[in-house]
Amino acid sequence: MYFGEFLIEKKIINEEQLLDALIFQLEHLPSFLRVLREEKIFSPEDIFRMVQAQLENNTDLITVIKNENKLDDKKLDGLYQKQALKRKMLGSVLVELKFVQQTVIEKSLHEFLRVKDTLPKKEKMNPVSASAPAPSKAAEVEISQAALDSLRELGMAEDLSVVMPTKVVTTNIFIEEFLRKYSEKMFNKQKKLMEILNQSLMDESDISNYFNSLYRDLLFLKGAAFMADLNVMASFINDFCELLEGKLMKSSEQLKEWGVISVPNIEKCIVFLWEIRESVAQNQSDEGVKTSPELNKKYLEYASKLKTLI
Repeated sequence: MYFGEFLIEKKIINEEQLLDALIFQLEHLPSFLRVLREEKIFSPEDIFRMVQAQLENNTDLITVIKNENKLDDKKLDGLYQKQALKRKMLGSVLVELKFVQQTVIEKSLHEFLRVKDTLPKKEKMNPVSASAPAPSKAAEVEISQAALDSLRELGMAEDLSVVMPTKVVTTNIFIEEFLRKYSEKMFNKQKKLMEILNQSLMDESDISNYFNSLYRDLLFLKGAAFMADLNVMASFINDFCELLEGKLMKSSEQLKEWGVISVPNIEKCIVFLWEIRESVAQNQSDEGVKTSPELNKKYLEYASKLKTLI
């Protein structure tokens, strides 16, 4: 169990609020470029040159650093740790977002630490799902990080010497969480929504609720994809969300008129999203969209369709 789970279990926050808080943490995390600059490992000229290479090759800074063999994995992990230490603590974020009062967070943290100390070792770990295999060492490390965050918020961890989890470990856990949330059940629900929409376009039904339901699903998945560092997936879903958000303000008749033209392409985009999801399940990343000619072709096609449907 980690602190966020504990707060949900105690009904202090809900899953949507936790996800919003985690996204807020990432969005306000100092960039890796800033950490690199502050540590003064490279000269300003070297950093500027690497940023140029990043832009020219349409890649990320870490890939440039690795390709040029500028830092080994151990030193990169050290920089990830320094970056992670700069993030806002979960409790502080929940208070800042006005989800919880400061006094409630402080009381909950004390209770969480007492409960955590009484749990058997296997229950202290954070299972991905009821049917998942036994948690890996990576999962144990992530839970240790969550416990450390709680201690640090209480001012009890300044003198602790703790090895921080690397970005890869954290991302793997969030990928498993993303796959659990984007389940076959959700996919089938979305396909069923499309069937109902196709039927409703031909009668007097109000179809706005169906589009709104799809929008909420996609918004939820966008946050989960963002947390898992699935940037291709998150970008595609973001475009999808923006498309639907712009249409939900229309009247029922306007929405129906748009839907007659757009629903067939929306169906294809939903099926394609599931294809990316299956690629993520197989590769533990969404890099397959770039490396697979078939997926890459579809991505370009459907991303273009979303733009034209606006």
